[in-house]
Amino acid sequence: MKLIVSPTSPITNCWGRARTSVVPTEEIVVFRGREGAWYNHHHQLASLDGRLYAVWSSAEVHEDSPGQRMVLSTSDDLGNTWTEPRAIVDRQPGTYADGVVTSTGLHVHEGRIVAYWGYYDYTEGGLKRLYEQTTGICGRIDTSVTWHGAVHTGISASDDAGKTWRRVGKIDDITSYISPHRLRSGRLVLPGNNWYPWTNDPYGVQGWTLASTPGLPEGYRDDPQGIWVARDHRGDAFTCCEGSCFQTDDGVVHMMLRSEVDRLAVTESHDGGQTYSPPVLTDFSDCHCRFHFGRLPDGRYLVTSCPDPTSLRTPMVLATSRDGVRFDRHYVLGAAPDRKPRLVGIQKFGRYGYPTWHIVGDTMFVLYSIAKEDIALVRVPLGAFD
Repeated sequence: MKLIVSPTSPITNCWGRARTSVVPTEEIVVFRGREGAWYNHHHQLASLDGRLYAVWSSAEVHEDSPGQRMVLSTSDDLGNTWTEPRAIVDRQPGTYADGVVTSTGLHVHEGRIVAYWGYYDYTEGGLKRLYEQTTGICGRIDTSVTWHGAVHTGISASDDAGKTWRRVGKIDDITSYISPHRLRSGRLVLPGNNWYPWTNDPYGVQGWTLASTPGLPEGYRDDPQGIWVARDHRGDAFTCCEGSCFQTDDGVVHMMLRSEVDRLAVTESHDGGQTYSPPVLTDFSDCHCRFHFGRLPDGRYLVTSCPDPTSLRTPMVLATSRDGVRFDRHYVLGAAPDRKPRLVGIQKFGRYGYPTWHIVGDTMFVLYSIAKEDIALVRVPLGAFD
């Protein structure tokens, strides 16, 4: 089955044409990579009662390597200082090596913090191919061998502000990298690659129901290998992965997708996230980096991303839109040149990796990784986004 990729979506960030300004920021290091934790990435932010919670994936050296964990650090002074990270989900045993835990994010409701974390266990063939990869930019995964087993998203909850955690559920056959998104109805959507499960449970624990792009093969699993399985099966001209969504005033859910080309793709839902259209490319530029869409308190649509398609994830830009189509007001939050990792590892690169935002009061916090080694943030008053 071949999906139609033309005409493209009109959604654009007007890269190179947008009104652009530089917002002065101070980079605060949340965690600096070190012995035993040289890989740090897949980060998200949440807050409860004035405390900031940052979570991320942490591994010894390499991306998505056996023994990777989900860790948590907190701040009680608006991000100035952070606690020593500790595991929400520690090393998990596997068949041929330890399994891989990937931080998916946090959801807070009525004092309960719910953590989501992807898990898979490498097969013997997958483990061999993992270490055949280069240390450079992410590339295509060999689909002739099944890389992963036991794929699922685990769900853990804390009722004591993150001191203790208990496992309360799971979603089978999916791993993701971003926290659930709340629609206007209160429904939660978990943006994956080609799967976008949803639930009406306000705590985000029970009742997860599968929704997806059309035309997926039987037995599809929404893991890092699955994006290439879907592309080959459908004959797509681009991959669909690492979604983030926003909902416009007409109720349409726009699931924006990383595509491995220099533009984002989009698939849309007109029924509250239950079904989605075939994905098409947009005119929204991208440099192969996850992004984070949503809305400001004043109703404007926003995204944090690295939109220069020629770069290694710099500059980091917040773009806003009045209509959800033209994101034509750009604010540069960081423009440092690429920084090489201090300890080279598989797929470690990028100056402002996966920028994700969280708003507390009148302040926006933007969290990112540096060379997939350090976790850092910037703080910006909402008044800076005129």
